[in-house]
Amino acid sequence: LWLVSCGSGGTEQVMPEVKPLTTFYLVRHAEKVEDGSKNPPLTEKGMMRAEKISQLFAKVAPDALYATPFIRTQSTLQPLADTLGLSVETYDAALDLVQLMDEMLTIHAGQKVFIAGHSNTIPGMLNVLVGDNVYEDFSHDQYNDIFVVSLSEKGKAVVTRLQLEVTE
Repeated sequence: LWLVSCGSGGTEQVMPEVKPLTTFYLVRHAEKVEDGSKNPPLTEKGMMRAEKISQLFAKVAPDALYATPFIRTQSTLQPLADTLGLSVETYDAALDLVQLMDEMLTIHAGQKVFIAGHSNTIPGMLNVLVGDNVYEDFSHDQYNDIFVVSLSEKGKAVVTRLQLEVTE
């Protein structure tokens, strides 16, 4: 074994730190029952959407699943959790989204994280991750979007928007 050193006249170059690539899958909860309550369950179509999410993303094998404590968000990810043998961790939707996403980026650096939220929290998370206010709250009937966000640091994200159609 021979070791060869190539010097550059006494100057040392330091390689920049390579940050791990973290991927978030962000989805608004599936269709909910319009019963006037603050914590409604999913409709039949919503349950079908949750199953479809499980079928499609089981192969991705997220490392962590998060949802707010509401039935509709928990139920959106429960089929995926059951398939993967994971639990759905709960986060507080009222938290400051900058703080929340900073914590997620720190805790889950280099991992894949699936988050179910709401029409006003998922766009906010997207804005935090891309570092700009480009996403507005979703309309009342907007359930088809799944956003795949890959980044090594906030403000340098690549966002892919998927459409998941579900018919009854």
